[in-house]
Amino acid sequence: MQRAAYNSSCKVLEIPISKITRSDLLAIRAGDGHDEEGPDHPLADLIASIRKQGVLQPIIVRPVSSGRFRDDDAAYEIVCGNRRFLACRQLGLETIPAMIRYLGDREALEVALIENVQRESLNPIEEAEAFKKYVVNYGRGSMTSLAARIGKSEEYVSHRLLLLGLPKEIVEKISRRLLKPGQACELVWLKDQRKQIQLAERVLADKLSFRQTRAAVKILREGDASVNEAVRRAAKVGRRYRAVDEPEPLELADAWENYQDDSKEQARTFKHAILILRACLSGLDALIDRTESQKLRATLLDERSAVHESLDRIVRAKVAYRKQLRAN
Repeated sequence: MQRAAYNSSCKVLEIPISKITRSDLLAIRAGDGHDEEGPDHPLADLIASIRKQGVLQPIIVRPVSSGRFRDDDAAYEIVCGNRRFLACRQLGLETIPAMIRYLGDREALEVALIENVQRESLNPIEEAEAFKKYVVNYGRGSMTSLAARIGKSEEYVSHRLLLLGLPKEIVEKISRRLLKPGQACELVWLKDQRKQIQLAERVLADKLSFRQTRAAVKILREGDASVNEAVRRAAKVGRRYRAVDEPEPLELADAWENYQDDSKEQARTFKHAILILRACLSGLDALIDRTESQKLRATLLDERSAVHESLDRIVRAKVAYRKQLRAN
């Protein structure tokens, strides 16, 4: 099965590397920038693979000119495949297999996002930066279409954007996949950056679950407890829910796979679950807007965050289920 980023009607051509350039707009991975020699983005493994087996998957390019296209003498910019391009250039290759797509800026950015999200090649912060670039260019209302295009929920996109407001020390931990995005999103509710950093360190040191992290944040927001005290109390709260604590998306998808109805019924079940959760979010939003009590508002925000997380898991399970059906 071809990925959504590719068009089966596109021919694969060998394009001179000298005619290809990279795009700041479409560079959405940390290693896609112009510092290809940087120590944080080694290409050694990819170079070795291409040297041995060649380029197994063509890159996607688009003509640089927005006027009349003339493939025989046009210059191209990369939509997907920056690392493959850099590796080939460092190997001294003269050409690279590529598919030419005639895309506007918005379409090209969507294709780049779809390709990288499907491959799961972005870390959460790279995803967040890419989503931010899209929203800045095309307006916050574009999140709905973006979420649909990449097969995620709107909440997934908005949660990723929240990560960028955290202190750089925490952002670094998320980027290195030390701290889970769900746990990091809970830290957003703490306005004190010092406490955010301290709690993030305790989450990693004590291996706190998502539910325990949420409980610690709630304790800190509701009183004058220290971070250490909040973690100690949250650990006790979390043990009561250990049997059902923080299911991973794949576990949830496995649970749906065991559902014994036909695929249409399962699709309807997913749809109904998503509609119900979105209705809950809408109702909570209305209550939050009308609530004057700061304490009650904080409680409602906590509940809204929990519903967000549930909705995101259901959407990811739905996407996993659809992939399984297509694979079968």
